[in-house]
Amino acid sequence: VRITRFEVAPNVVYEYRFLRDSINSLAVYGAGDVAFDSALKAKQKGVKHVCIFNRTKRIKALPRLVDYAKNFGIIYLEEEEIQQVEPGLIIHTNKREYKFDALLISIGRVPNIGFVEEQTAELYIVGDARGGFRQMSIAIGNAIETAMRIVSEVS
Repeated sequence: VRITRFEVAPNVVYEYRFLRDSINSLAVYGAGDVAFDSALKAKQKGVKHVCIFNRTKRIKALPRLVDYAKNFGIIYLEEEEIQQVEPGLIIHTNKREYKFDALLISIGRVPNIGFVEEQTAELYIVGDARGGFRQMSIAIGNAIETAMRIVSEVS
């Protein structure tokens, strides 16, 4: 596993809300719902050039989001892994070099439950940490269902 540091400038962020308002070009790294939704938000807010980079051919986003992105003129580059980011936001991929005002990293949403030593009857893992939930509302519903089960077991 190769670990690459992308955080070379304050305008490299992991959440859309931390993007500055005054950007004209945005690179988004990832191919899930969050990546495509963020790219659409940026385009709707007036960012002129928005580009989504995906290291593989597999798109994890809902097909409707992908269609919207294409219709809004968002550029999608598959099999173009970001390998290095230099200060000044010069992005090197396995194919070429780009320059952007900002980079939004939308990758690596893997359940992080490494702090759990062992699962016991008193420990419940819910939501996307339990596995497979892409939508927050489903994860929240799962948590509520688990809370109801706990209450019925305690009562």
